[in-house]
Amino acid sequence: MSYQRYFMLGVSDSTPLDSLKLKKIMKKNIVHIGFPRSASTFIQDSFFPKVKKMDYLGKPHSKEIHLAMRNLNYLDNESYLESKASEVLKSAVKEKPIIISNEGISHAELGTSITQDPYVIAKRLREIFGDATIIIIIREQLNWFESYYLRRTKSYLMGGLFQSPNEFFFNHYHSPGNGVLGRIDYLKIYKSFKKVFSDVEIIPYEELKFDRELFIEKLINIVGEKISIDDFKPINVKTTKLRILFGYMHRFIIPGIMTFPFKFAPKKIKKKWINFLEKGPKAKINFSNKIKN
Repeated sequence: MSYQRYFMLGVSDSTPLDSLKLKKIMKKNIVHIGFPRSASTFIQDSFFPKVKKMDYLGKPHSKEIHLAMRNLNYLDNESYLESKASEVLKSAVKEKPIIISNEGISHAELGTSITQDPYVIAKRLREIFGDATIIIIIREQLNWFESYYLRRTKSYLMGGLFQSPNEFFFNHYHSPGNGVLGRIDYLKIYKSFKKVFSDVEIIPYEELKFDRELFIEKLINIVGEKISIDDFKPINVKTTKLRILFGYMHRFIIPGIMTFPFKFAPKKIKKKWINFLEKGPKAKINFSNKIKN
């Protein structure tokens, strides 16, 4: 898997702004499928809510939509039909076209072997939202995996098991469909959704870092409405070396005991403790050659 796949998909960071013109406004839904750790929170908080000509279903979603999306993303076919998720999501579409953003669509860490196949998810979405426009924000794979792993390391604070980068990688590598690793095969994702939807838009995450104007113009072109963004400040806090160190201590020195009081502490104490762990130098992962290759 390579960053060069951007260009295999016909996506380039050299697209001139003059070539990006607002599309003709159509009653067409928009589904942003991720990826997580690829500017999702930024566009969910700072871009989609400003689109006035469409109904943004929000993030966080309502309890009903949240559960329906989880069922759509993770259940096998029989359980999915029994869940009535399709009916719940269809009822959310009113007079205006809708925007729904859910990065769980693009990765399958929690899904069954059936939903590891992105084509299955694409067909479910088509049945609900029709021939919607699909937005996929992609990120250089190793950089994405590093960011995703570091974000997942906080799970030990919630009772989960801390994993080293190699353990995390190979657990996914040996899972059905290769877990999240199978989903960052961007060409596979693109082809799966392109079989079902006529309009699949790919935007590199790196454009937000190096050419913000182009990144926003591409989103504007998709929604067909001029949107002004003033604040580009990062929303999610990066993982620190201190939190990683505490994770290793939690697992290998005195497992469980270190976070036992944390589970019953007041919210203010929990917040202060997490803020303490988020101070200091940011963590970075040095991948082995085996993983890089």
